[in-house]
Amino acid sequence: MRPEATKWFLIAFPFLFLGMWILVTTVLGFLSGWFSLQEWYSDDGNDDPLLKLGWQSGSMGLGVGFNSCLTFVATRRGLSVRIWRIFGPFQRPLLFPWREITVEPSEPRRFLFLRMVRLSFGSPPSGSLKIREQTWTKLVAAAGTFANKI
Repeated sequence: MRPEATKWFLIAFPFLFLGMWILVTTVLGFLSGWFSLQEWYSDDGNDDPLLKLGWQSGSMGLGVGFNSCLTFVATRRGLSVRIWRIFGPFQRPLLFPWREITVEPSEPRRFLFLRMVRLSFGSPPSGSLKIREQTWTKLVAAAGTFANKI
């Protein structure tokens, strides 16, 4: 490669990489249904956490997997779902009221020896999230009587 071409490549590469990163994370936000869910279930962050579980995984929408980049927070009002800002620069935190969450075993029931549940939001469902059953049990236990509405 010529020295001048190398110079331009080194200048342009960070901008190209950043543009591609933003494009890919935005497309995944649409495919997962996150953007449509945040219109109805936006979290203002004004609720005290009862339990916060970081480094969690789940899948949403058209099978978009969020591996170890989600944070689940059980609050009095509901379940807050957040994504690391680097993996979702335009995805705002979501807050699903306990009464609007429907839980059912996911299909397939197990994934790599882990039992999974599928959470549906709203009636009729406007979105879903598949997470580990053990994680869901911890969140509901922490919320106690607040989560008894599901």
